[in-house]
Amino acid sequence: MSGKTSRGKQSGGTIINIEGIGEGTWISCEILRSGRRTAALEVSQDGLVRLRLPYGYPEEQALEFLERKKAWLFQAMEKMSQRQKKREEVQAACPEISGAKEQEYRSRAKAILTRKADAYAKKMGVTYEKLTVKDQKTRWGSCSAKGNLNFNWHIVLAPESVTDYVVIHELAHRVHMNHSAAFYQTVAAVMPDYRRQEQWMKENGDSLRAFSCHDIENMLYS
Repeated sequence: MSGKTSRGKQSGGTIINIEGIGEGTWISCEILRSGRRTAALEVSQDGLVRLRLPYGYPEEQALEFLERKKAWLFQAMEKMSQRQKKREEVQAACPEISGAKEQEYRSRAKAILTRKADAYAKKMGVTYEKLTVKDQKTRWGSCSAKGNLNFNWHIVLAPESVTDYVVIHELAHRVHMNHSAAFYQTVAAVMPDYRRQEQWMKENGDSLRAFSCHDIENMLYS
């Protein structure tokens, strides 16, 4: 396969620059080591590429791993770029709602999400510290190591089963702070058809932000 892979150093980890087939196409990949057992390549929703490796994993093998995954990686980045373009088009077509109105929507969304988080946390046998609603551009939810939950308030505009899935997904991180098979087993124990909700988000998630320029009073279920 054509292209080059070069190494560099940057605070926070080793950076490997991967050259694509097309001239001038590069992707920077951060190498992170931990006590994991296998190598894993991931592309985050904000477009960051990370290669997670076990301690002691030879660097030459890491380069070979990236070379094998190069085609997949560039395809994933292209899909990410297309989704970002779609988000920007949606946002450009929608005028901003007033600050006061958005605060009202956020408050109502927080009440909905808190009620759901409390119910599912009890069902899953976990706890959380604080729940916050934001307006992230690329993420629908997150769970910190301290147990703080963050949600994009637009998620409550999705079908309720999808909103439930996002809440369950983040609460499952109170058991597994990763996306391992065990993590998804925890999710599936509460929502066996979670893959259907994931697929809905992949296909329709970006459209949720378009509702910020319309009357959404009837979409915020009580």
